[in-house]
Amino acid sequence: MHLIATQVDDSLERMREKLAAERERPQHAMDAYFYRSHLVYERELDHLVFKSWLYALHSSEIPAKGDYQLVEIGEDSIIVVRGDDGEIRAMHNICRHRGAQVCEAAAGNKRTFVCPYHGWVYNLDGSLKAARETHVMPDFDMDAHGLKPVRCVEYMGLVFINCDPDAADFLGPLENIREPLGAYDLANAKVAHRQTYKIDANWKLVLENYLECYHCATSHRAYAKLHTFKDLREKVA
Repeated sequence: MHLIATQVDDSLERMREKLAAERERPQHAMDAYFYRSHLVYERELDHLVFKSWLYALHSSEIPAKGDYQLVEIGEDSIIVVRGDDGEIRAMHNICRHRGAQVCEAAAGNKRTFVCPYHGWVYNLDGSLKAARETHVMPDFDMDAHGLKPVRCVEYMGLVFINCDPDAADFLGPLENIREPLGAYDLANAKVAHRQTYKIDANWKLVLENYLECYHCATSHRAYAKLHTFKDLREKVA
């Protein structure tokens, strides 16, 4: 990950000053500072990304017990795995001993997760199964040293995760769209192809691109013929 600060002496005080200035110029593009500052990026991760429900994968991508995929969020690695009981769970890919990644391959099938550093062994549900030489520590609690869990829910075959243990309920609000989505039978869908685009830009630029259709008439001419701005406004209203 490449982080480029606008200035070497970037600071929280500077960030607050920039935010105050932005509030005085509504309906303008944000200052480039907010796309380049590492301090802004770190706070976006803490307050937005790590507290949001994020799509991880489709359940068909890990059909068998022990199938897993790694999901990268910011600089964190999350294991999404189908357990021995058939349930899909998520957990931080960090050994509780010295912080090494217990899973190095992006996807695969495991009976257990074994840390390559000191050999701690974890069950598919994240619980600690074995740790060498812990017999010399009579007070060592195996149950307290499992992989840190990540909240995980499945909705019509779509698996979502959230790193915030106190995040709001996710499934409840989705009941309003269960009926229209049901026509697509998403639970029985299969992933035909997955494409990853690595973009050398701040994440907000990517999102902002599809939050507006001002560019559609020139960049997506065939699509733009299907509707006008007036049509879109009426649909939103």
